[in-house]
Amino acid sequence: MPAYGSFLCPSRGCVCSTFVFTVLVLTTVLGGGGTFGVVLESTILASPQVTLQAVVVSFSPNATLTERLWTILVDNGIQWANDGWGGLANSETAIYITPTLSKDNAATSMAPLIQFGEELVDAQVIGAHVAVTTFPSYGTFFDFLASSEVAVGPLHQIAMRQDELITFPRL
Repeated sequence: MPAYGSFLCPSRGCVCSTFVFTVLVLTTVLGGGGTFGVVLESTILASPQVTLQAVVVSFSPNATLTERLWTILVDNGIQWANDGWGGLANSETAIYITPTLSKDNAATSMAPLIQFGEELVDAQVIGAHVAVTTFPSYGTFFDFLASSEVAVGPLHQIAMRQDELITFPRL
């Protein structure tokens, strides 16, 4: 995300920056490297809000169902990618979103996954859940994802190590 700004740093005075420089300065201003600064202004390019269609299928751990889920994902993955879908899946959950399809076209495109989820719910499989829903923005989707129990990756503390500190030229 392009960002530009002006910063007041005690050791460097007022600094106007380019994108890369801004990222590094912001890291420093926010506490990395043991220094301090004040953000005077900042400009960030924001993408326009888009509506997302989403399909979520989940169930309690079950090796047989995981095999069925992954078979569906493999058999349809290329078509779904061509239709604009992206997402994540693990042994008991598949979450896919697209900003490019209407609600009806999204349901048609993801019919195999939706049908699988509905079969699980109809069979009263423990923990079975299927949802075909619309999120008004990436922010609302992120809030949903962050509040779910889906592991997206290892947790990392956002910080800058002292040995990664970059010396900025005096302007």
